[in-house]
Parts: sequence; C-alpha cells; structure tokens
Amino acid sequence: MHNHRERAEELQRVLKDTMNAKRLCMSSMTLALAGQPALANPAHDRLAAMSDPQRGAALAGLLRASGEQCISASRTLHQGNDRSGNAFWNIQCARGESFAVQINNDSRGSTRLLNCKVLKAVAGCHVSRNFDP
Repeated sequence: MHNHRERAEELQRVLKDTMNAKRLCMSSMTLALAGQPALANPAHDRLAAMSDPQRGAALAGLLRASGEQCISASRTLHQGNDRSGNAFWNIQCARGESFAVQINNDSRGSTRLLNCKVLKAVAGCHVSRNFDP
C-alpha cells in the first residue's frame, strides 16, 4: 500500500502533467492561429539546421537525459512556434512512444517534455494531425 506521502507525491506529478499537457495543447492551438513569430530561438535554430538523423539523435538524447526510454528516433516533426518564439517539436521513438518537446526561446534553450499519450488523455487533443501517436 502507498503511504500518504507517496499518494501526495503521485498526485502532484499528475497535476503537474495535467498543467503541462494543457499548456502544450493550448500552445498547439495557438500555433495554428499565430503563424511564425519574428523572434529568434537559437536552440531551435540549431536543431532545425541539423539533418533528420542528427535531429532525431539530439531529441532522443534529450529524452534519455530526462529519464525517458527513447533509444532512437524513428521520426521528428516541427509543429511551429508560438508568438513568444518557443518552438514545438514531436519525436516518435523507435519503440513507438511519442513525445511533444517545447524548446523555450531563452538563453539556455530550456525545454518541456510530455508523453503524447498523456497529452491526449489529459488535455483531450492530438499533438498533430500529421504525427498522431
């Protein structure tokens, strides 16, 4: 049985995933309306300049560094950018798991990651019509 602390920690994780899913879903909806921003995002620009295999390896490495089990990428997709210049990428791992990756328009190129199944279950939206998990 879980003790109260473990249950509270699990609830906090679920709530955090829910909020991240809703933010990513709203950002994806905004992308469809906003078009491309005028802001530069250096981390995204470097990723976009890579070949498909290099980009897949970079995103898979990012997922592994975050504790996810993504040995390699079978494909990646740039969904677009929001008005703040944050870039949104999808990655499908070789074993079938898909993730949404937000690359923030900041000096560090910080990221947010979310499993696409969680995004769909919690926020009720698909990551992309062209890249459906």
